[in-house]
Amino acid sequence: MSLKESWQVARTQRRHDVSLRQEAVQQILAEFQQTRQGMALEQQQNLRLFREAIAQQDQHRKADLQPFRAALQAYCQAVQADVQAFLTQSRDRRQAEAQALATELAAFVSQVRQETQAFLADAGADRLLMAQQLSQDLHQFHTELQASVRSLRALIQADTAERQATVQQFLGDCAEWRLQTAAATSDRLQANRLSRNAALNDLFEQFATAKRDRQQHRANLRAAVWGNHSPAMTGAATPTVVRSIPPTTTPSALRSQAAVATPPAKAAPPKMVHPKLTTKSARSISAPPQSTVKPTATGKAPGNALASAPAQPAGEVAHEKAVYNFLHANNGGRLTQIETSLGINRFQAVDALRSLIKKGLVTQRDRVYLIQPVLATV
Repeated sequence: MSLKESWQVARTQRRHDVSLRQEAVQQILAEFQQTRQGMALEQQQNLRLFREAIAQQDQHRKADLQPFRAALQAYCQAVQADVQAFLTQSRDRRQAEAQALATELAAFVSQVRQETQAFLADAGADRLLMAQQLSQDLHQFHTELQASVRSLRALIQADTAERQATVQQFLGDCAEWRLQTAAATSDRLQANRLSRNAALNDLFEQFATAKRDRQQHRANLRAAVWGNHSPAMTGAATPTVVRSIPPTTTPSALRSQAAVATPPAKAAPPKMVHPKLTTKSARSISAPPQSTVKPTATGKAPGNALASAPAQPAGEVAHEKAVYNFLHANNGGRLTQIETSLGINRFQAVDALRSLIKKGLVTQRDRVYLIQPVLATV
């Protein structure tokens, strides 16, 4: 047998088996359908029987509940009657208690009012007493305060007077000390000036002696060279005049001379006299006029620069220029500013300012020194 034939035989067998199985399945399904229908009919019958039994039981229960409902309705009516009676009794009792409570409350209110009136009367009396006592205490305190204020003012016035006296005494001591210091400084400066003038006089004498020796040596040398009848010796040599520095009058002597020369017209307040200003005025008063010196044959004045008239001290001129330049650069200034900026003492600054004021270059306004609007050179 060939493979195709065997395959066709197997195919026919398979188809036959499939049809057999389909018939068996259809038969099983039909049997299942019949069984299910029988069971459904049986369940429906059982359900109908159960419903009929439940309806019968419901009718029996309703019949059993009729006496219970009648008893419950009778009980509810009895309870309602009891509640109505209880509410009536409670209302009557509450009205009686409210009336009694209102009576007691009215009595309590009247009693509280009486007690309040009595308390207010007592409090008013106490307040009046306290007000009178407080008024007395305040009056006493005011009196004591006025007394203490008067005593404190007296103490303050006494302390102020004592302080003023102390300040006046201190100012007097300061003024006296300033006068003593000024006098001591003036005497010390005068002594220094006298010693310096004496040293200068010694130097001038030494210079005059040296000059006479030199002229004598020159005359001897000329006589030895030209002889006694030299034409250059026709004119006699003029003697050299040596200027001596005059003694400076002390400030105390000047004050005594002024007191003697001036008649006692009216008592004037004492004034502070600067020692340098006094010395300067004394020097200007006691300075002699310059001596006239004839020129020698050489055409030069004898004594050269040392015999000339004393010029103004270089230190004072330098201070004047420095003060003037400072005031011109700063548009004025105070005395303390001038001392601090230029590094000079109070006497030098005062001398320079006084000299500039005398020359009309500087003016003073409210302790401030200003440059005059006049062009001048120091």
